[in-house]
Amino acid sequence: PFFSIILSMISGIFSSVLKRKAARTVTVVLTSTVLVMNLMLTFFLLQTGESYTYMMGHFPAPWGNELRVGVLEAGMALFFSIIMLLSILGGRKKLDGEVEATKHNIYYILCNLLLSSLLALVYTNDLFTAYVFVEINTIAACGLIMIRQNGRCIEAAVRYMIMSLLGSGLLLLGICMLYDMTGHLLMSNIQAQVAAIVEAGAYRIPMIVTIGIITVGQGSAQEVCDKLVACGIKGIWNFAPCALAVPPDVFFKQESLALSLAHLNSQVKTNKQ
Repeated sequence: PFFSIILSMISGIFSSVLKRKAARTVTVVLTSTVLVMNLMLTFFLLQTGESYTYMMGHFPAPWGNELRVGVLEAGMALFFSIIMLLSILGGRKKLDGEVEATKHNIYYILCNLLLSSLLALVYTNDLFTAYVFVEINTIAACGLIMIRQNGRCIEAAVRYMIMSLLGSGLLLLGICMLYDMTGHLLMSNIQAQVAAIVEAGAYRIPMIVTIGIITVGQGSAQEVCDKLVACGIKGIWNFAPCALAVPPDVFFKQESLALSLAHLNSQVKTNKQ
């Protein structure tokens, strides 16, 4: 996993100083190498049925970083590697026709950054490292969107960047809350610490929720409703296709998607007439 991430980054570095054909060759060769490495890792984990962790620099957290590898992680990394290689090979004609020749190097740099960030997100066991690579992923994705340099692509890239920044900001707030609660950034340690806190009842969430929205199926809607009432929720907005029993002091709103769709369809037809 470590070398898969590093090879993708090295490919991006080489692509920045090579000519476009040489940059494409290096990107294809190293992406293929990453694909083969992830394929071998997937087969190895399927045979052993075990997962393992690797401490980068051989330092434990929080000074070092940790990679965690299992069948799911290896399979996702293999999937991303295949998609990236097919995208690079299949997009050569479009690239020549839609992107300036002087910007082909930038295109391959961004592809390598995108793949390395995806692999790091898959393999890392550290939440803050994941946040860093989410930002790298966003930058690379926006660059690929706007590399064609036309109005629609630039507009789409700006919209994507805004939404991604909002999402990554909320992600960072969540990471800060988890670190404040547990004192850990490794996902496995966070899971163990949160489970211990819940079992001991030693932490009360400093957040007031007054309205609950139910979007589960009919079979479990009443159970979810009862849990919301037990938590002190005073307003319930129900999207499940069934009536629910609630106490008199709880405000209840039943939403029918079928009726809403029929009403909207009727308005559209009336407007056409």
